[in-house]
Amino acid sequence: MKKLFMTIALMAVAMIVYGQEAPAPKWLSKAQKSIVSVITYDKNREKLHEGCGFVVSTDGAVISTYNTFKEAYSGVVVDASGNKYDVERILGADDLYGLVRFRISNKKTTPVTFASATASNRGMDVLAIGYTKGKVNVVPKAAIEKKDMVGDGKYAYYTITTEFDGKQEGHGLFNTKGELLGIILSSVDKKSGAIDGTMGRDLTLEALQNRSQSMAFNKIYIKKGIPETPEEALVYLYLKSRSADNDEYMDLVNLFIETFPENAEGYLRRATPLIDLHRFDDAERDLQTYLRLVADKGQGHASVAKTIYSKLLYMPEPAYDKWTYPIALDHVEQALTLMKEDVDKEPKAELKEMKKATLYETILLKAQMLSSSGDHRGSLAIYDEMNAGEYKGPGTYYAASMEHQLAGDTIDVQIEMMDSCLAQFPDSLPPDAATFVMRRAKLYTTAGQYRKAVADYNTFYELNKGQVSSAFYYDRSQLELQGRMYQQALDDITKAVEQTPESPLYLVEKSAMHLRVNQLDECISAAEKCIALSQEYPDAYRILGYAQIQKGDKVSARRNLEKAKELGDESAQEIMDKFLK
Repeated sequence: MKKLFMTIALMAVAMIVYGQEAPAPKWLSKAQKSIVSVITYDKNREKLHEGCGFVVSTDGAVISTYNTFKEAYSGVVVDASGNKYDVERILGADDLYGLVRFRISNKKTTPVTFASATASNRGMDVLAIGYTKGKVNVVPKAAIEKKDMVGDGKYAYYTITTEFDGKQEGHGLFNTKGELLGIILSSVDKKSGAIDGTMGRDLTLEALQNRSQSMAFNKIYIKKGIPETPEEALVYLYLKSRSADNDEYMDLVNLFIETFPENAEGYLRRATPLIDLHRFDDAERDLQTYLRLVADKGQGHASVAKTIYSKLLYMPEPAYDKWTYPIALDHVEQALTLMKEDVDKEPKAELKEMKKATLYETILLKAQMLSSSGDHRGSLAIYDEMNAGEYKGPGTYYAASMEHQLAGDTIDVQIEMMDSCLAQFPDSLPPDAATFVMRRAKLYTTAGQYRKAVADYNTFYELNKGQVSSAFYYDRSQLELQGRMYQQALDDITKAVEQTPESPLYLVEKSAMHLRVNQLDECISAAEKCIALSQEYPDAYRILGYAQIQKGDKVSARRNLEKAKELGDESAQEIMDKFLK
């Protein structure tokens, strides 16, 4: 009786057309099963917008207008029987034509019947049907004036002879058979238009969204869905992992696993946020499920090893007894065994090279794990083996140099490895080699080979096309000073001051260098500038005082040397005792 009463009431409402009575179409009671009222709310659960929607699938997918969802944090739909269902997820959105596709909590829905857009439809009688303030409203006696094809020619845009008022925006445009033609948009030049309903039905969430989709999604705060294919969905998850917070990302990964339960990658992706939440047992279960489902077991063991290693490296506390360096290394060993077999069996040269590249990465992973666990000799053994074979390269020699340092070996063997590293570039050094050059320069500095260090600094400068910092000029000036290259040192400290004139350190060093080459006026000027920046720099007062002695200004010299002594400079008194008796 309740359903009968509701149907009679809705049909009675449908008789009202701008205050005039009109016959209700016979198919209206059937169509009403797929027409819903849509209510959205803001973040304070205050009512935001109200519109209408049209069910487009049997599992709860509905389309409505973008204006109904703009700035919304939640929403509900109400069907013809008065049942309420939550809006669960946004499945697609486009602000260019103003449509949104979303899913509701009712998974047993009756979809609307769509009309074909193949015919011209010109002159066809149409009706506008939808909800206005919670009641079904039917507006007949309109006709299609013309039809244009949009969206790469796949969808129709209908121009309608009648100008509907704002109340009909978002209503469905139906033909006299009860088939949905389109969704009514706001009027333009006193003519109403409607966009093909199938455009809304076809809206999907894409991993790489166009501008219109991105703008629409950014203004809707209801949970989003994921793309409909696992490949697209994984790309989407990757992009979201870089921007979403942990809760949002976890929600999307859970949805991926729910949608694609046999896809191994979802379980691997979920392990990382679970680790961040210290849910280690849950993460371990996901890693085991991933290993069971993944097709490439070698890559699977390598991925599990990386996940465990990442936890050990970046989150050593709290410890988890199922994830230790021996366990991670055991996964690496299994990965290497399987990968080597796979490389040996691969007949195609191109695929063989790709698999060898993956094998190379896994060997490096093992070396890095050994180093992080403190086994530098074990790590060195791997790099030595690589450097003796086909896997050698600048990176392996660089890593070997670092491991020799960590193992406490001589500076000479560290330099030897860097020589071999740079020798891997037989012609000229590329810009990427700058890191290797600077590593050797630092080693030369430690070894006291200052002129060789300066030469590498010069090469670093050239590889960076002169785009270096004031700190670079300062460091090189100190090496040049040690190598008795005084003019070069003075030139570099001058450049450091020019780039960072507010640095007292650079100014006091510049002052000291001018004093060294007996440029007293320049020395005094730099020291005074240093003191103007910082009155607590004892070196500046001492250097200034000594330069003033050389210039014959003993009164000023005593004052500045006393200040240096006051600030803790122990040599200031010695200078006064020797020159200011």
